[in-house]
Amino acid sequence: MKAVSWRAIATLTGVAIILAITGEFEYGAIFAAADISLKMVFYYLHERGWEMIEWGAIATD
Repeated sequence: MKAVSWRAIATLTGVAIILAITGEFEYGAIFAAADISLKMVFYYLHERGWEMIEWGAIATD
């Protein structure tokens, strides 16, 4: 829940900034959809990339 609440705060902050700059709620909604979607994809790719890194891992042989 902590991660979900932080994601909501971060996205709503971005929406508020877009709304303040443009005055258009529609642009804020587009930003929110793109923000949530893209960050999920980038997080997944980031985790997959780190799975390929062997240095820093403790060997469990």
